[in-house]
Amino acid sequence: MKKILIKISLILGLSLSSIAQSAPIKSIEILGLNAISRGTVLSYLPVEAGDDYNKKTSAQIIRALYKTHFFKDIEVSQADQVLKIKLQENPHIKYVELLNYS
Repeated sequence: MKKILIKISLILGLSLSSIAQSAPIKSIEILGLNAISRGTVLSYLPVEAGDDYNKKTSAQIIRALYKTHFFKDIEVSQADQVLKIKLQENPHIKYVELLNYS
């Protein structure tokens, strides 16, 4: 009987701790954009305002944005129900000059 109570307590404790670490996203703030639009970044995000944020969500966001190959550094955090995504874009080619060597 004692073992059963310990197992139930452990299961409840783990499930409550995962719920406590999850917080709703009220708004999304994107920092560090130069050439890429906010709308483009939002279209690649696997979350939106109103969704819950946790460690798993953070990893999904980072993976989704790295798959675009637009960014060389991505930081994700949440404070006061505001999801903050700090980005550093990869350099862009401004022009290509072709010279005729014939």
